[in-house]
Amino acid sequence: MKRFNIMYLVAVALMLLLGISTSIFTSFKVREAAEQSWLNDGFRQAEQISNIFISWLDREKETFKGITSLYYATGDISQEEFEAAIKLIEQTEDTIRTLSIAFVVPTAKGGRVVDLAAGGQELWQANYPLPDIPEIDVTLQRAFLSPEKTIVGPIFKAGDDNYKVILGFALQSGVASGVLLSTVDISNLLDGLIDLYVPGGLNISLLLENQELLLMPQLNPVNQGEIKAEKVLRIMGVGKEWYFNWQVHDSYKGGPDIVLATAIMLGGSVITLLLSALTWIQALQNERISQKVNEKTEQLQKTQTQLIHAEKMAALGSLVAGVSHELNTPIGNSLVASSSLKERMVKLKQAFEQGTLKKSTLEESLQQAIDEADLIELNIYKATELIGSFKQVSTDQTSDRKRKFELKKALEDVIKTMSPMLKQNHLCLEADIEADIAMDSYPGPLGQVIANFVNNSMVHAFENTENGKMSLKAYAQGEDKVKLIYKDNGCGIEQDRVNRIFEPFYTTKLGKGGSGLGLNIVYNIIINVLAGEISVSSELGKGTTFTLILPRIAA
Repeated sequence: MKRFNIMYLVAVALMLLLGISTSIFTSFKVREAAEQSWLNDGFRQAEQISNIFISWLDREKETFKGITSLYYATGDISQEEFEAAIKLIEQTEDTIRTLSIAFVVPTAKGGRVVDLAAGGQELWQANYPLPDIPEIDVTLQRAFLSPEKTIVGPIFKAGDDNYKVILGFALQSGVASGVLLSTVDISNLLDGLIDLYVPGGLNISLLLENQELLLMPQLNPVNQGEIKAEKVLRIMGVGKEWYFNWQVHDSYKGGPDIVLATAIMLGGSVITLLLSALTWIQALQNERISQKVNEKTEQLQKTQTQLIHAEKMAALGSLVAGVSHELNTPIGNSLVASSSLKERMVKLKQAFEQGTLKKSTLEESLQQAIDEADLIELNIYKATELIGSFKQVSTDQTSDRKRKFELKKALEDVIKTMSPMLKQNHLCLEADIEADIAMDSYPGPLGQVIANFVNNSMVHAFENTENGKMSLKAYAQGEDKVKLIYKDNGCGIEQDRVNRIFEPFYTTKLGKGGSGLGLNIVYNIIINVLAGEISVSSELGKGTTFTLILPRIAA
């Protein structure tokens, strides 16, 4: 007897170890995926904000280019006319910052003088020589080499400690010959970008191509938290490349969503403890049965009831094993894809640091990274979908919104979403749905019922068959009800199993894609949510038919 107890004790200990280890491992992988998704969201937002900054620069260039039309329209312009025109532009374009414009002309001695100036004049004044600033000279040279084009000069630090660039446009209209110059305050643009668009937890700094830090605005005196990841995005290539270096801190959007990972770890541990306890109870019950075989019938019946309950719990243990197996595939796929993505990013970083990165390589790597991220997202979705199916056993009537809809359109939309899956499995679903049936019910759960019917047929009815056919008919029954008939021509169901197909966890495909919850979920939705009726009939070799009677107005 003691040896018997020791064997069960060892079995329970192994079950505890395996179950809790599996829960922790699965929780770790889900948490890892959640953190990666969180980082990807931060990087996507960083790219969007970077594009806004680029559009602001483009807007400044377009406004500057519009000023050149003054010369094409009027030719020679006086200082007063020049100032009035610039002031008018500032008043009409309320999104444009204070302009600082100068028209520079060559002198007889080969120098350059500011002929006209308007707006902020911290860099130049009318009738004075052009300041000796290398970045202005570079802009002038490029403008003369590319007349009639807007030129963006190199970035530099001005006297007010703000970083700026010079825009240049060489005029060759025959009436006026010279270069229009304008300043763009990069520091102010960046401050405006941060004030309007950069959320807490994202930090931004401006770099040159040699990783020289130009500008790191102070986002918030409050501690942003630990830096979780960084990403460098190209902004503009003029002379030296400009880059934004984005940092994602752990305070971004409150950090990764670890609710699911925590629920998996706690839920898995609790289930493992319950199963282990039930296994031990079963062992004790077996001992009692062997000792009290000759006791009264009432005691025997009570013991049998306890055994039946214990057997159901043991079946639940097998279900957990099957679910663990089903989760292994999407989690494994996600791990492979994330490893590949990491390796690709490391190679991309090395190429970038070595200066061998090509645009085509970058575009190809980014596209492949997007594809791998999509694969990770798809597999994590599959895992959460499997876990979610268990949550749906006790369907919440308020989980989906009740609204008015046309039955034909709602069902056709559901069928469309399943078309690729049906085509891939060489299956056909024919629909004959009466038009103009108005419903005030729950289209979401109704669509889930149809989807579960189709999935059930694919897994069970057409397991070893191609070119299977299914049909869905719907028509009004009286003024307040509708009748739906779903039918497949698959293998059918044995009569002794027909009455059990709506029981939770009842399946012939445990560990092979079936959870035993699909038709139980259907039953709960029809009865508890849609307030309807459901019946089933089947014949081996001829297929299975489900008949639904639903009220047009759900309770």
